Amino acid sequence: MRIEAALRPRSSRARQFNFGIRVESGYLFHTLQRHGMWATVLAAALFRGFSHATMGISGVAVMFAMGMLYGFVYWRWRQLWPLIVAHSLQMLHSLLPQALAA
Repeated sequence: MRIEAALRPRSSRARQFNFGIRVESGYLFHTLQRHGMWATVLAAALFRGFSHATMGISGVAVMFAMGMLYGFVYWRWRQLWPLIVAHSLQMLHSLLPQALAA
């Protein structure tokens, strides 16, 4: 038996609220995927970019680009864990120098 199958939630309610992680991206991708890859990934990247609007215009641009990359990766493999690890490493890289300077 594969480990993934053993860890998969058994009920639909558990799948729907899988730690709150899959709900947002899963809903957005599920809703827009009938419009094709480009529309879906672009919408997800715009959402990601504008959700970081407090970082200024350069932050929105960088997060939009990262959203495009993350969107293509999610579209291709439909796995969030590589994206969670990538985002964690990105946050560690950006916040660690600030934490060490304090």
